[in-house]
Amino acid sequence: MAKVNNNDSALIAEAKRETTSQKRLKELASIDDNLARIVAQNIAASPELLSDLATRESKTVRKAVTSNPNTPKKILFILGVYFPQELLNNPIFDFSLLGDLTFIKKIPSGVLSILIQQNNAPLFLLNYAANHPATIVANTAKMHVSISGEITQGWHKVVEETIQNSSFVNKFIDDFNGVVWDFRYGARCRGDFETPQRSFKLLTNFYEFIQSIRLINQLLKGYTAQNPSTKSIILEQLACDENSSIRRNVAENPSTPPETLELLAKDSNNGVRNSAAGNHNTSISILQSLATDPDINIRYRVAGNPTTPLETLKLLANDSYYGIRRAIAGNSNTPAEILKLLARDSHKQVREYVAGNSCTPPETLELLAKESDYTIRYRVAVNPNTPENILKSFGCNYAVTRNPNLSIEILESLIDYSDKQICYDIAKNPSTPVKILKMLACDSNDQIREYVADNPNVSVEILKLFAIDRNSRIRFRVARNPNTPINLLELLANDFSNQIRVAIAKNPNTPIEILESLANDSDLLVRESVSENPKCTRQIKETIFKNFAKSETPSFSRVALFLSDYAESSVLAENSNSISWLERYAIAQNKQTPQDTLEILAQDGNRIVRATAKESLQKLYDKGSK
Repeated sequence: MAKVNNNDSALIAEAKRETTSQKRLKELASIDDNLARIVAQNIAASPELLSDLATRESKTVRKAVTSNPNTPKKILFILGVYFPQELLNNPIFDFSLLGDLTFIKKIPSGVLSILIQQNNAPLFLLNYAANHPATIVANTAKMHVSISGEITQGWHKVVEETIQNSSFVNKFIDDFNGVVWDFRYGARCRGDFETPQRSFKLLTNFYEFIQSIRLINQLLKGYTAQNPSTKSIILEQLACDENSSIRRNVAENPSTPPETLELLAKDSNNGVRNSAAGNHNTSISILQSLATDPDINIRYRVAGNPTTPLETLKLLANDSYYGIRRAIAGNSNTPAEILKLLARDSHKQVREYVAGNSCTPPETLELLAKESDYTIRYRVAVNPNTPENILKSFGCNYAVTRNPNLSIEILESLIDYSDKQICYDIAKNPSTPVKILKMLACDSNDQIREYVADNPNVSVEILKLFAIDRNSRIRFRVARNPNTPINLLELLANDFSNQIRVAIAKNPNTPIEILESLANDSDLLVRESVSENPKCTRQIKETIFKNFAKSETPSFSRVALFLSDYAESSVLAENSNSISWLERYAIAQNKQTPQDTLEILAQDGNRIVRATAKESLQKLYDKGSK
């Protein structure tokens, strides 16, 4: 966008003038963000023009749109999430309340929750919110000093009770994201909106950084319980949690030790026992016990567990419920003798699973290859254990081209470059030799080339060509291919597509230097992917952790950062006007928060933030007087 000369007073005056035509205002707004801001402040700007300006990247432009009384209410409510003070000061707010008593009821609960956190939130709005049917709104209103007064003592207990109410906190974030969802996709609004699930997924990777923060740990219990990197001693503690869903997460966790699983296998909750029955770490004796559980679902999980002992599998192979026999048929640990028996089972799905089991002996597969049912024959055709003589008997069958153990001889006999489906399957087949992949790499069909780029046998020569392909999906597959050389990974780490950078961040072969660079990527998902890379060091995780402050969207990730020692004073000060009281609360108690910032927070409308800031200030005064 061209820059306007700050001295061009004529253009500025024209942008301010109420008599300027809408067409001209639109032209002026397209010249420069500064002129766009002035146009957005013009009370003569049309609702249509203001709606368009609301999608600008510039915060100052969007803020000006929020202040304009001509902005459509729907847009005002969306922008009010980011600029609540401007919404409260918008003339239409008071006018509408006076002229239309139902206006206040039209405010979405997520927006209302943010408006009533402002210091100057009108009392009538707070009183309405305090009796709102949505618990999140009512609870937020009751934390305002104008409703409940200041907390003079025992405020630590109030804070703990409020924050430990995870449903309240989750609801706040859910409401916030719900408000912006439609605008993000429907109105082309740009920005980085992270979801609670993504925040928690990334935050649990930083557990070692925040385990001393007791209140945040309470919120993370369920996610910590299912995180494979969680230490055994913590999983042991969570296995005794009163919440059955948390115990179930522990029972599902592949890192949970056998002794903890033994406790969970005796849980009164069926879901917890079910999860323990499917865990590979569950001991043989416990699996034998669960195999006789009256709950069908639990017996089903035992039947599918690859660590279930032979005697137990034999017992379950005679279960009256076909689903359990089917699980046995699909279990990679089921011996040939049982698979032979199940290959003659009366239920089609049981025979189908036997046909797909890689441990099924050739003679049994030969029997199943003669079945009239297509699905069973398909499973035989793709089974890596199926002998070549059986595969040849199928002829030019699409299923055969998907078999991962095809010989070069059969592959060459099946290849038909005019048949796209066969080309797809052969391009994906890990047995396909470089000679055939090279031919397919020249195909004009993008999808065929995508499959070639994914193939583990693809040559560096082909990957080099694909790394600069016009199709981003092909470059994405090069980025995630474990055989891609470092020089191509370096090239793709600068790709404009965030999905390609995500693939680079996740690639286990990506060198530390590239991961360090991607840790500062502007895209949250890229940074998150770096943290999941097995090569990611503690230092890189610290960098990613600090970068949470780059996002404007409230999240538990940002709360954890603002509570930690990693947050710099300048970052704490910049975010002290956050629309989330949780984030302001975290900043108010951080030892690195500047005194002038604490003095502002000591006047905060939220009684918890206010009390926290006052205590932090008192500690500073006491320290200074010594």
